[in-house]
Amino acid sequence: MPHTREGAFEWEYPAKVISVSSGGAFFADIDMGMHVHVRALVICEGIDVDWDDLQAKKEAQKLLHEADVTLRTRRLISYEGGLGVVAEVNYGPWFQPRSEQGSFAAAMLATGHAKVAA
Repeated sequence: MPHTREGAFEWEYPAKVISVSSGGAFFADIDMGMHVHVRALVICEGIDVDWDDLQAKKEAQKLLHEADVTLRTRRLISYEGGLGVVAEVNYGPWFQPRSEQGSFAAAMLATGHAKVAA
């Protein structure tokens, strides 16, 4: 199992964005390997975005439209009886980002619709 510098476990998975639920969260089809796919809510680590901010959601939709992303998972959560994942979200290797940043969190911070999580 891979370890971070802080000693926490983390795994990296490719994923395809299905829909955006807020400026800092989206639903994704996560490829677990060996033809196993999981649909889960992904919450972007490192940023705080107001769940009711419609402008932030629209910006996230532009940045994540049909995006191939790489999720570096931090922890699993339960979300309304389903699976949720808190992860660092990076653009996939073959995806042309719609911003100069390589990560979704950095792109959202650059737009001004998100702030750094405490």
